[in-house]
Formats: sequence, C-alpha cells, structure tokens
Amino acid sequence: MKKKVAELTADKKAKKDLVMTMQTVRVGVWIVGNLDILANAVEDVWKTIQTSKKLPDMGCLIRVKVGSKEEWKGIKDNPFKKDEKLKIRTVPTLIRWGTTQRLSGPDILKIDNVMILLE
Repeated sequence: MKKKVAELTADKKAKKDLVMTMQTVRVGVWIVGNLDILANAVEDVWKTIQTSKKLPDMGCLIRVKVGSKEEWKGIKDNPFKKDEKLKIRTVPTLIRWGTTQRLSGPDILKIDNVMILLE
C-alpha cells in the first residue's frame, strides 16, 4: 500500500489522495469500534464517493482492507495501527492523505461529513 500511495502522491500539484480503510468482520456486517454497522450503509457511502459529480478533481481514492477481526483486534503490531502516517485506531476510516483530516467510526456513514472532508 505504501508503495502505491507514494506513486500516486508523487505529483505535488495533484489533489491530495484519500485512503479509506475498512474491515470485514463477517458476511453482511462491518465493525466500527464496538458498534456493528450493516455493510450496505458503508457500501452506499463508498458508491456515493465514487460517483459524486461534486468532486470531479478529487484525485485518487484508495480502498484498503486492514484484515480480519482477529488481525485487527488481536495483533498489537498491526501495521495500520503502528504506521506513523496512518495511525488507524478504528475502522472504517477515511483519511485525507498528507493532512490530519479524517473521519472514522459512525461519522463516516454520514455522507454530508464525507462530502465536507472531500471538498
């Protein structure tokens, strides 16, 4: 992932890229901290971001899956948690790459919040 992000962000004039990090817990369910959220809500947000006509020049959107529930919860050295640039604490998380701007947990399911972050 780091290599791909480095390639995509090499052009300093380009819009900042976004990284969306999610985790599948079991079929049909996503986890956000201790809160189970239906997968279709997250998928709706994802589709809205991808098809938004308000954001024609937003740059690149990268979707990264952080692993299984066991990999996320059980491994303290999970690379997504340890990485100094990512510092992922909850999933899903939407990050404006190269900035401190991010949405995570239930806030990412509010499309208005997502659109504000992407503007």
